[in-house]
Amino acid sequence: MKLIEILDIETSADNRGIAIRPVSDEELQKKNIFNLHIVSLKPGVVRGNHYHQYQNEIICIFGSRCRVVAVDNKTGRREDEIIEEERNVLLKVPTNVTHALKNIGNGILYLLCYSDRKYDSENYDAVANKVLD
Repeated sequence: MKLIEILDIETSADNRGIAIRPVSDEELQKKNIFNLHIVSLKPGVVRGNHYHQYQNEIICIFGSRCRVVAVDNKTGRREDEIIEEERNVLLKVPTNVTHALKNIGNGILYLLCYSDRKYDSENYDAVANKVLD
């Protein structure tokens, strides 16, 4: 079983660009989506290198080729995956799995992220753990 579940997501493309549907209507109706945010990574940049103790995180990846590293903090098991630029995916990251992403393409990599717990700036649930340079 993979540490991080990787799911291909519904995408349509034409000469104008792409349209991505990262969240299903059913998931929106559950009203369990919190801390929705978008980040970008320039070529060569790494983001993440942390884990969450209490929340599961969903990350939609699009725009560039990237490397994803996941490490199980309990067993030390490590997984490394390359996501090609034309593949738009969701990563489902469970608690206590360190995760990091590196843009290994030439364009800007975008991450649309959300979790199943509300954002609390006083008790931010991200523990630094460097697994990728």
